[in-house]
Amino acid sequence: YRNILQVAEAGVGKLRKNGKRLDEVATVNGAATVSEAYEYKDYLLNEPTNDDYFIFANTGTIDRYSLLWGIKATTYIKDKYDKPVIPKRNWGKMSENRLSQAQKEKIIIGGMNKYLECIYDDGKIVAGKSTTTIYSDEINLLYLLGILNSKLITYYYRSVFSGLSLQGGFFRIGPPQLKELPIKVVESKNSKHEKIVNLVEQIMASQKSLAMAQTPQEKERLERQIQVTDKAIDSLVYELYGLNDEEIKIVEG
Repeated sequence: YRNILQVAEAGVGKLRKNGKRLDEVATVNGAATVSEAYEYKDYLLNEPTNDDYFIFANTGTIDRYSLLWGIKATTYIKDKYDKPVIPKRNWGKMSENRLSQAQKEKIIIGGMNKYLECIYDDGKIVAGKSTTTIYSDEINLLYLLGILNSKLITYYYRSVFSGLSLQGGFFRIGPPQLKELPIKVVESKNSKHEKIVNLVEQIMASQKSLAMAQTPQEKERLERQIQVTDKAIDSLVYELYGLNDEEIKIVEG
């Protein structure tokens, strides 16, 4: 048991040594203050309009690589919405800062889960309270998304911020902790970088197809495909951070 702990601690140390803090390569923000969270409620409509609009996303509809908006009801401040949007006529009521954040390419992370659940957004989503948004001009966001959604980074988060664990295996996820995550930065020409970006694009496409799948067979095929792609991303992330077989076993275990 002691040996396992030593290996685990060595693994966490290796991640720190091999990565830059997330807030050194990206901007990490809480998506809404408490007062903004209540203001957003006044701007929300329950269905898309003919008007231009932002999709509204909250922790419960953010999955790994996939937004469940329109698939699963969004619960927001005691109300349920099928397809919550903020129509263009209400954009002027949002602060300039939040409006420009909504229009930016970003990663959105759910606030309370059993593992990190992160999605990519190309500027169409307003994120609700208890989520975190990440922007960066320095690092490819799809590459970063693959790292953040990996088993390794959830393992690191759980190990280092174990004080934030809640009942049922859930834990709190917020900007102060996310800022400290160690991110391995490599050249975009690096083959592992390219592979991770390609695999993340594949997994996002498979998730979209899964949401529209008509038959159980098609669903099963896509789910298998997602699992295989996910495993491939995990393997590349282990390589990036230089983990050995013993350390990988502990993360996987």
